[in-house]
Amino acid sequence: WALMRYRRQLEDRVRVLRERSADIGTFLIESIQGMRTVVGANAQGREVERFRGRNDSFVDALLSMRLFTYLAGGLPGLLLSAGTGVVFVYGGYRVITGAMTLGTLVAFMAYQTRLMGPVQGLMGIYTNLATARASLVRVHALLDTPPDVAEAGKPQRLPECRGRVSFEGVHLDFGRGAGLDGVDLEISPGETVAIVGASGSGKSTIADLLGRQIDPDRGRVALDGHDLRDLALRDVRHHIAIVEQDPFIFHSSVADNVRYARPDATDAEVLDAIAAAGLDELVASMPDGPATVVGERGRQLSAGERQRLAIARAFLADPAVLVLDEATGALDPSSEAVVLQGYERVLRDRTTVVITHRLDLAR
Repeated sequence: WALMRYRRQLEDRVRVLRERSADIGTFLIESIQGMRTVVGANAQGREVERFRGRNDSFVDALLSMRLFTYLAGGLPGLLLSAGTGVVFVYGGYRVITGAMTLGTLVAFMAYQTRLMGPVQGLMGIYTNLATARASLVRVHALLDTPPDVAEAGKPQRLPECRGRVSFEGVHLDFGRGAGLDGVDLEISPGETVAIVGASGSGKSTIADLLGRQIDPDRGRVALDGHDLRDLALRDVRHHIAIVEQDPFIFHSSVADNVRYARPDATDAEVLDAIAAAGLDELVASMPDGPATVVGERGRQLSAGERQRLAIARAFLADPAVLVLDEATGALDPSSEAVVLQGYERVLRDRTTVVITHRLDLAR
């Protein structure tokens, strides 16, 4: 009973400590990523105070756990020492009365002393296991989180794709009203369709449904007549490529970022995709050309250059369906014209969904 109570209290303290540690990590990441905003708002002092508060909470949780561990860890030794004193007094009395020999008492006390080390060692192991268990609970909670989408038990394969896309009575509710309500849409192979609407109207939701990042509540989204939920996820994401407004760029070279879509692509194919996206002059001016590292999240590139890099990646993937979700939103007019010229060549005979809030671009 005592060990169970000790374990529960220790796990509670470890859980609080891990939460405080995660708070500090999250705060530091946010502060570093948002440093320009912090400096621009003259908020350095406030951020320091926020960090100090989180750090104090972490230190308090750490001291609480350590103090509890040390006190509980010394308890077996205290009990054994008290037991030794009791044995010494009682055994001495028995020796005086002649009920026990002095050798028996000495031998008993020697065995008891030798027992103290293993007991304290076991207590330390028990403490470590309880600490690890508390940490594993957080890991298991993350691993046991059900995915937003799950592959069918026996998914259908779709090695070849013509690019016919259809939405049939698609309904999706985000909990604050219907994001999509009864959407019906049919896009023929090779057709280019523009979806125009204001921010928050559900345009990007259509892109998420096509890439099967989410599933509809009702209705179905189909590719070549097959419900996306019945197809293998790898086939869906092989045949449908999405270029987002704020694409993710890896801390790697230009060529590696483009080749991420097709690791087996040749250097010539990579350079062709770079040229199609209007990046060839920029890449030629870089110190190491396509081998130039662009920094974490592509920080050495402008927002428009990051978008064009993502467009080149999509070109190289050569999908049957290409979804451009505000993909030229960060481009200036001249850069946009270059990219659109590349589109005309690359998008020929390819199903394309252009999602934008600009009616002129849709035309």
